[in-house]
Amino acid sequence: MITIIGAGISGLYFGLLCKDNGIEFEILEKEVYTGGRIYTDYTSYGTPVELGASIFHSNQTLLIDLLDKFHVEYEEIKKGETLYEINCQKVDYPKQASGKFEDVIDDLCNPGKDESAKMNYNTWKNSYDQTGKILICKKGLETLTDKMADLLQEQIKFNQKVEKVKKDYLVVNGEKKKFDKLVVCTSLFEAKEFMKVPKEVMTIPSLRIYVELKNEIQFDYRYLVSDKNFRWAIVIDKKLLLASYTDGERAEQLANLGEKKAIELVLSELEISESEVVKTWFMFWKKGFEIVKWDEDVRGKHEVSKNVYATFIPDIDRNGQDQAWIEAHLRTVKSCFEKML
Repeated sequence: MITIIGAGISGLYFGLLCKDNGIEFEILEKEVYTGGRIYTDYTSYGTPVELGASIFHSNQTLLIDLLDKFHVEYEEIKKGETLYEINCQKVDYPKQASGKFEDVIDDLCNPGKDESAKMNYNTWKNSYDQTGKILICKKGLETLTDKMADLLQEQIKFNQKVEKVKKDYLVVNGEKKKFDKLVVCTSLFEAKEFMKVPKEVMTIPSLRIYVELKNEIQFDYRYLVSDKNFRWAIVIDKKLLLASYTDGERAEQLANLGEKKAIELVLSELEISESEVVKTWFMFWKKGFEIVKWDEDVRGKHEVSKNVYATFIPDIDRNGQDQAWIEAHLRTVKSCFEKML
């Protein structure tokens, strides 16, 4: 019997791998719902609003395999619908590009001299060259975790708060529970509540601002990557805009302004009048995701003690940066499962 802690996408994926291989398992979830940091608002607007994970890319193959397996539809935001903005100038690449991506950026800024331009240059190059097609889930990513959970409903136990992890037993809701093999599929910050975790952790704050407008959006793009504070803007539906999609220092700077001022600034940068706005959503996670600074000889060794495994030990460099966090966790779960066998 394998005991899995956490029914986010990592725990659900580990459960699927167990089920597909005929391995007995159970999933302990402290909440009364599944999905973890994947959360979709289906009621506030006619189109699903992603309050957790939102966009993904065509190179995230494990995630796309799951979407296809469970018949969850997704669509591409095409390159022709993407604009890059630097110093208030927009360029449609590759339509306006006579040469390489670097040449286009060089026309707009000098990354060799200006530090902020150098950072933006790397951001845009990565966003175009390395991530593949930009995709969104038409019915919300929670559709995927719901379907995964439906398949595993007999093995999922809710309201199971793990308080301690010992050598061969857990303390769950104040009671001892023996285990044969244990897999921790929570975030590292949740795991800190009941077990020893690495100290060398870098946290990445995340911020999302959605705006519902009175009239249909009349932008000349579907997806805008900018050096302004909002960083990324994505047209989700005719009247729904993901007006700021940003992580790291810029997310924290916006959040420090306070919700009202941050929204006012983003609307101003996007040239949207407050009189045009029906509703806004503001989500800030001070610890949106984490990067574990492991030595190379530790990376990918998922067994933290005898018969206790953890999927927050990444198998790829800079977990959450080289790959978006969902794909990084799915890859790590798959590797952990294979090593456990």
